[in-house]
Amino acid sequence: MQVHTPGLSEGPLRVAVIRELLAWQVTDLLAETANRLASAGVKSVDDVRSARQPLVGFGPEVRKLKAELERFLRERVYKHHRVLRMTANGKRILESLFAEYVRAPALLPEKHLRRWTGADAIAGPTPLGWVTAARTRLDCLERVVGDYLAGMTDRFAQLEYRRLFLPSIEL
Repeated sequence: MQVHTPGLSEGPLRVAVIRELLAWQVTDLLAETANRLASAGVKSVDDVRSARQPLVGFGPEVRKLKAELERFLRERVYKHHRVLRMTANGKRILESLFAEYVRAPALLPEKHLRRWTGADAIAGPTPLGWVTAARTRLDCLERVVGDYLAGMTDRFAQLEYRRLFLPSIEL
């Protein structure tokens, strides 16, 4: 692979290199998959479903390089003490938020509280403690809270944690 970027500074060079690496992988994936489909004689969806070997994948060279990169990342990045600390901290934040919202659903934003109570179709505020019989299992409180947390960015989850548990700290 050869990248031609004369005169590019560090930022644009990084973008160009990443773009080329992605293009190389996509090209390899498409070519290898086409070879596998041809070798397997795939002509229909049933042929795909009955295939004994994976039909989509990288070629041997890219597979080997990706395996080496994944090994490096596991050893040097994912298990780095700073990453492990951040992961543990994020887990504590989400567990605390989940427990607090389940304990006190009134703390949820109105949109999520209305989904849980089944009041989506009702205009205006709903009385506290009001829950419709039409609410589905998918809208149980734990699901609603989990969906709310899943939609949060890391930064927003940290802000919510501070708002709920450290209210004296200026934001």
